Amino acid sequence: MKQVVDEKQFAKFIDRFNGFYDSSLVNISMRYNYNDGPEFLLEVSIATRDTQSVDEYESIAELEWVIVVIYLSRVTEIAVRESDKTSLICVSNGIHLSTVNGQIGFEFGDYYYEEPATLDELRQSDAYAVGEKLSFEVLPYSSD
Repeated sequence: MKQVVDEKQFAKFIDRFNGFYDSSLVNISMRYNYNDGPEFLLEVSIATRDTQSVDEYESIAELEWVIVVIYLSRVTEIAVRESDKTSLICVSNGIHLSTVNGQIGFEFGDYYYEEPATLDELRQSDAYAVGEKLSFEVLPYSSD
């Protein structure tokens, strides 16, 4: 079941999944939805650990792996760049969510600095998108 994440919930969402540090990018899907008029949608699936998978834990290693599918709708800008020297598969530095020009900035391309605060900073990432609505769902982990 999809859960909507608004600006006030960004930190709680990211904290639930340990910042998505040292996670693995599983899938990136972009498509148009024509149900309510043309709308560009982004789906990003990330294998990560869920702090809600156990009641108490002392180490991240105790947490269960899950697949988190992040949905960003009404995307107005997106970039995904990969070169022969770098790969997006390992999300070493986690993800970042911010408000940029009244929209949601979603960074998942290993931006090495603090959370991007401006659109120009967001554009320095190898993978980012800007859109209007963010939601997610948690699926069981599968190595298939």
